[in-house]
Amino acid sequence: AHFGQFSHLPTPQYKGVTARSIYVPMRDGVQIAIDVILPKDLPADAKIPAILVMARYWRSFDLRMPAQPGKAPMGPRGTIADFFGTHGYAVVIADARGSGASFGTWQAPFHAQEVADFGEVAEWLTKQAWSNGLIGTTCISHDATLA
Repeated sequence: AHFGQFSHLPTPQYKGVTARSIYVPMRDGVQIAIDVILPKDLPADAKIPAILVMARYWRSFDLRMPAQPGKAPMGPRGTIADFFGTHGYAVVIADARGSGASFGTWQAPFHAQEVADFGEVAEWLTKQAWSNGLIGTTCISHDATLA
C-alpha cells in the first residue's frame, strides 16, 4: 500500500443502502430535517450502531441526476453514508436548525440551541427500532467541531 491508501478494506456486509428523509421535532417544536440511511435489506430485528452528522452546510442536495438504486442521496456526505451503510451502520445526517431544510433560525456557530438540538437528535436516534444505542460521529470543519 502507498501512503494514504488502505491495503485492506473490510468487506461490505450489505449490498447498498436505503434512505428516507423525515423531520424530527425539537423541544420547542422546530422541525429538524434528517436523512436516515440504513443498510439495504437490514433484518427487522437487527440492532446496529449509527454515525451521526449534524450538518450546517445542507445534508444533501439534488443535482438533477437520476437516483441510483442502493445509494445514499446525492450530496457531500453521500460517500460516508454509502461506505458505513454497507458495512452495517445506520447513518443519520441532520440539517442544523435554520439551515438546509430544517426550520428555525440559526443563531451562531456552536450556539447553545444548536448543541441542544444535537443532543435531542442523538437521543431520538437511540430510540429507533434499529438502534443498538451506540453513536459515533464523523465529518470535517464546522460539522466535526459540533460533534
